[in-house]
Amino acid sequence: MVVEPVEPVTTDDKDTTDIESADPAAMDPMDVDIAPGLCETCIHTKQQQKVIHTNASQTSTPFELVHSDLCGPIRHSIGGAQYYIIYIDDCTRYTEVYFLITKTAEEISAKFRHYQAWVETQGYHIK
Repeated sequence: MVVEPVEPVTTDDKDTTDIESADPAAMDPMDVDIAPGLCETCIHTKQQQKVIHTNASQTSTPFELVHSDLCGPIRHSIGGAQYYIIYIDDCTRYTEVYFLITKTAEEISAKFRHYQAWVETQGYHIK
């Protein structure tokens, strides 16, 4: 199968020759030349989306809300850990990471109890 080069297609008749010096915030994504071999839909679906900032509420008391995530498997560490669990306090953004050998409920529960005991030594309770 032979693929023939395709001429670049623009979405309108505007001149886009000085794209490098243009202000990125003021640029219209529809004003760029489409590379040969790519369709307009491909270009638009791969563009980054605008970030919508919201006023997300943050808790006012430490350890009122704790976020956690279990990650892995990862390459073996020197200690043999394949997983890790991370705890993030919503109020202070304080982060603790615990490494796990396995992903069993017993090991995860033990790490949480260890984290909960540490929080209580700080004078707080996880709600």
